[in-house]
Amino acid sequence: MSRCPDAVLCETVFDHVLQRVADKVDLSLTFIGKINASEPDFGVTCKHGPEECAGNVHELCAIKYAPTQRWWSFVQCLNFKGRTEIGKPETALQCAKTTELDWENSGVGACAGLDGSGKGEEGVRMLQQSVAVTQEMGIDVSLRLPNFKGPVTWLRESLAPNVRQQNTQEEIDAARKQAADKGQLSVFESVPTVGEGEGAAEEVPAWKKKTYTEHKYSTGNFKISHRKLNMIGRQIAGKPVDSAILQMMFSEKRASKRIKSMLVVAKSHAVKLKSLDEGKLVVAESWVTKGPHQFKRYDIKGRGRAGVKNHPHSRLHVVLKEGKTRAELRDEDRARKLRRIVSAGYVREDVPLRNPGPAWAW
Repeated sequence: MSRCPDAVLCETVFDHVLQRVADKVDLSLTFIGKINASEPDFGVTCKHGPEECAGNVHELCAIKYAPTQRWWSFVQCLNFKGRTEIGKPETALQCAKTTELDWENSGVGACAGLDGSGKGEEGVRMLQQSVAVTQEMGIDVSLRLPNFKGPVTWLRESLAPNVRQQNTQEEIDAARKQAADKGQLSVFESVPTVGEGEGAAEEVPAWKKKTYTEHKYSTGNFKISHRKLNMIGRQIAGKPVDSAILQMMFSEKRASKRIKSMLVVAKSHAVKLKSLDEGKLVVAESWVTKGPHQFKRYDIKGRGRAGVKNHPHSRLHVVLKEGKTRAELRDEDRARKLRRIVSAGYVREDVPLRNPGPAWAW
């Protein structure tokens, strides 16, 4: 992996991060390869040849016998020399001298070979152990990129808000135990908890759990008059959210695209985060507020006069609630119209007419 271009790139980028958090990180390297007993020098087949195996041995021995800052500087020096130079004895010895790593007396030389060949017994044994550990972890590449269906699809799936996957109680307890062993528990988790029979809280009943009936969302402040934006707000108020989005798709107003994006995000939040019924969402409320900063500029006029030109900023707020669907509204309207119809009985009674009026009035 020492000659892998992806690994070299990752180590170069991570170097900037390590400069800030080196005292908070426990850093180590494992290497990729295949155990091969027929390989005479290393017993391992590396993807980029025997020179990469030698470079891996150099880095493993430096990790074992040198402090973190020293061996990390040694690795960066090897990367700086170039991929084709990694694994060569003169490169290892020169980088050890550059980073003030005592090759002969610190144990690194005895591990990797005093001549820098990377064929020392201890170093070869450490390389075989590292490769075995990597194979047990199921790692076969140094850098795994996402499977792109397309940049837009990947961004939508990666950045869209979604319900966080809940860990099981066993996973949470195991993570807390591991943090406690390392002394990394937070202040809140280190406080003793109330045990059973000592006033432990009972499970919250279903009728007490919080349920959401609405979702409020808004656009950011952008350059538009509040009077113009209020027309769009009145246009979508009271409509189903899908109908409001459709209205904004075909609107010729300059702000319609921004409003459409805001409605799509608000609908996604309401459905995924608050479990509201997607088919019943309605824009129950819509209002406009002025932005906090109304920019003022000089308005140069004729005859040596000047005025003040105001550049307004506004934002649109909406509240989504579960309302009646179009089918329900249509059925209610039909039932209301039918109730207004007053007619005679369905079957006429076969009885004589009493006190008939004059014939001409019929």
